[in-house]
Amino acid sequence: MKNSKLIKKRHWTKGDLQKNPGSQTNVKRLPPIILSKASEPLEFLELFLSSDVLETLVKNTVMYAASKNYKLEVGNEKMLVFISILYISGYVPVPRRRIFWEGRPDTKNGLVSNSMRRNRFEDIFRYTPVSEDMSVDESIIPYFGRNGCKQFIRGKPIRFGYKAWVLAQPFGSAENANRITKLEKINFSGTGTVRDNRIDKCPIEDSVIMKKKPRGTFDSFVDRENNIVCVKWRDNSVVTVLSNKYGIAPVRKAASP
Repeated sequence: MKNSKLIKKRHWTKGDLQKNPGSQTNVKRLPPIILSKASEPLEFLELFLSSDVLETLVKNTVMYAASKNYKLEVGNEKMLVFISILYISGYVPVPRRRIFWEGRPDTKNGLVSNSMRRNRFEDIFRYTPVSEDMSVDESIIPYFGRNGCKQFIRGKPIRFGYKAWVLAQPFGSAENANRITKLEKINFSGTGTVRDNRIDKCPIEDSVIMKKKPRGTFDSFVDRENNIVCVKWRDNSVVTVLSNKYGIAPVRKAASP
């Protein structure tokens, strides 16, 4: 599933964001959750897996199958059953997926085999393309207090904290100018470090030149139309950041440790 480019050409000018970094944006709030202990499990699942998500999966699965000269008919309901089987395989691990449909009483899973035929499951599994353009990786959130979920990983820059799974892009950089633009259009704030080749032709000072300058040197360019600022500064190394929320102001000298 490849998204079209959100912006064809950006107009970068030297400067900073106009709005106050501490101001609150007009964020569209999500509707309140009205579920309770009496709610069905499916109602909780639909909070994360909405009909829009299912329709997107169905549409792209059918399109991908057609690109391989295979006619696949699948709807939202069958896609939901398919995803449910994947969830089951997560907490009922078996050496092979086909074991769920085997006739032997010690291995057959009636819940799975009665919900979907094996061949149909494998067809949907074969032509669901979501894994091709996504990368799931680990991220450690620093935490030094006492908590049973805290982990220790030897040899990592952040050794103590919570381990979370993040969805990134295959080339290893989750942040880019188009992503920040999309967040801005739906009234969400976004800030993150970015590689120099992901700033969409921003004419900011080259990192090689900035490395030769004193620590604390910075440069910034702003895309007024999309309310994005690109900031680069010289710290121990050169850091590049994109944001639609925080600019360079106020500038002050950091306290010595």
